[in-house]
Amino acid sequence: MSFTTELRVPSDAAFLSLVESFVRDAATRSELGDDQRQRIASAAGLAFAITIEEALTESSEPLHLVAACTPSHLMLSLFERGLPTDDALARRSSKWSELSDAVDEAHWHLHGSAGSELRLVVARPHGMGSTNLVAPREDDAPLAPPQEYTVRRFEPTDAAGVARAFYLTYGYAYDLPAVYVPSRLIELNQSGRYYSIVAIDAGGEVAGHYALAREAGAPVADACGAVVLPAHRGRDLLNRLRDRAEEEAVALGLAAYYSEPVTDHPRTQAASESFGAKACGITLGEAPRNFVARHMELSTTSQRQSCMLYV
Repeated sequence: MSFTTELRVPSDAAFLSLVESFVRDAATRSELGDDQRQRIASAAGLAFAITIEEALTESSEPLHLVAACTPSHLMLSLFERGLPTDDALARRSSKWSELSDAVDEAHWHLHGSAGSELRLVVARPHGMGSTNLVAPREDDAPLAPPQEYTVRRFEPTDAAGVARAFYLTYGYAYDLPAVYVPSRLIELNQSGRYYSIVAIDAGGEVAGHYALAREAGAPVADACGAVVLPAHRGRDLLNRLRDRAEEEAVALGLAAYYSEPVTDHPRTQAASESFGAKACGITLGEAPRNFVARHMELSTTSQRQSCMLYV
C-alpha cells in the first residue's frame, strides 16, 4: 500500500496531540508494528515541540506535515518557515539524539525561501525483508512524440523548468537543494559556481539538465544534477548534455571533473565510462533511501544507496 497524506497545523503547542494522532494514523495505515508506531509518533511530537520552541521564535506561520508511505518505508516531512535549520544546528539541541534514535533516519533539508524540512524515515517491516522491491510507480510516463532537442547553456528563464524536471523525476528527494529553488539556481550560474546545461524540447520546455559545480576559481568541478524527464528518455539526451558539459569544462580550463552516480543507476555510470571516466572509488551508504527516480525499474532495498566516484 502506498499513499500520501498531509496536515497543516498552527504553530502552537496546544496542537501537539493532533500531530501525534496524525502520525500514529499514518503509521497504522503503513502497517508498522506497535513499537514503530509509538516511536515515530513520539519523534514527530518531539520534532513539533522543538520546532515551535527553537525555530519559530520569529514566526507564527503554520507547519505543514506530509506522511508518505512507499513499499519500503514511511517518510514524515515537517515543513516550517522559521529559522533556517540544518543537521549541524539541530544537533545543538539536547533533544536531537532522542529524536534521531527513535527513527531510522532524521535529517534537515533547506529549501531556500520555502523554509526548512525535517525528514523522518522508518522502514516498513515487510520492506526490510525483500531485496527486490522496485521504486513506487504510477502508470509508466507516456513518451513524448519524436522531436528535435536543443542542448545549450542554462538561461534564467529555464530555472522553473529545471525545478519541475527534478520534481517529476525525484520528487523532492534529490540532494541538491538549489535545483528546486529557481532564484538560487540563477544566482549560482551567474556567479560561476554552477555551469548548468539544459536540453530544451520542441515546445521550449526543459527536458533535461546537467551541471558542473565548483568553488570560485577551483580547477576541479563536480559533474552533478543530471536529469532527463521520463517522457524524453531513450533519446541520448544524457550523453548530449554531458558532451556539452565537457565542452564547457575545456573552455573553462578545468584540470578535471568528477561524478558520483548512485550504484542503483547503471545508466549514469555507463555514460561516465563512455566519456573515458575511470571508476576510482565508492562511498558506501551516501545516498538516502528515499533517493529513487520515478518511472525507472531500479532494484532498491531498505538500505541507503552507495555512490561511485568517476574521474
